[in-house]
Amino acid sequence: MFAARVTAILHELDPEALSYVDDIYLTDDELLQHLRQVARIVVGFAKIGYKFNFKKSKIAFLSVIFLGYELSNEGKSLASQFLEKCAQLQPPNTIKKLQSLLGFLNVGRTYIPDYATRIKPLYELIRPDFSSEFWTIEHTHTLRELQADLLAAKHLHTRDNKTHLVIRVIAGAIGFTYVTFNEGETVPIGYKSHLYSAAEQRFAPTEKILTAVQMAVIKERPLAQGKRIIVVFPIPALEAVTKASVPKAKALHPR
Repeated sequence: MFAARVTAILHELDPEALSYVDDIYLTDDELLQHLRQVARIVVGFAKIGYKFNFKKSKIAFLSVIFLGYELSNEGKSLASQFLEKCAQLQPPNTIKKLQSLLGFLNVGRTYIPDYATRIKPLYELIRPDFSSEFWTIEHTHTLRELQADLLAAKHLHTRDNKTHLVIRVIAGAIGFTYVTFNEGETVPIGYKSHLYSAAEQRFAPTEKILTAVQMAVIKERPLAQGKRIIVVFPIPALEAVTKASVPKAKALHPR
């Protein structure tokens, strides 16, 4: 309730501001306008009884760490501290270390396409008696691939609420990935992925893609921030038609 209230108040004060629980992120190309933004929000919240901790605040910085990510004019990047730890990842030998590893990798999941499918073999190792005996070369290969992708990850864009939100859905056999964009941009806001349930895996291809579309739209409605959501997805039946060989047209001559 608190987070929802903060979001609602913030939207009235400055629709372009971003928030997560009690953290607020503001950005502008001009310093004076940025300071006006800050003042407007501080005064607005003060009027209804909220106070800011300025000792923990960063104002007029070129880049800041927000929710574990580095935000700058280039977009959203994985923080340098995260990347340093990522470079040192090693296979776990206890259940506690395995859970810690999975939690760490999850921080960067929005930078990795098809993350849910790729991380699945590591999640299947979760069991009370886990030890290094259960960890195989294939698991190490999975870890190193994910590690390499995170270390090479490029920056993502933050949401521009002046534009509509575009969602591109890609469905697979056991799960799907969708990518979010600001309309008119090619750099993603992020990648999200999901594994189908046992029942959903028995769906026909068209049902799977429609399930993916529905889940993506419901999940990303808050990100749209009142703008339209444009969904791009393949229709399996039409793909089959376009891939089929088309017979050569024959001219008909009247006799």
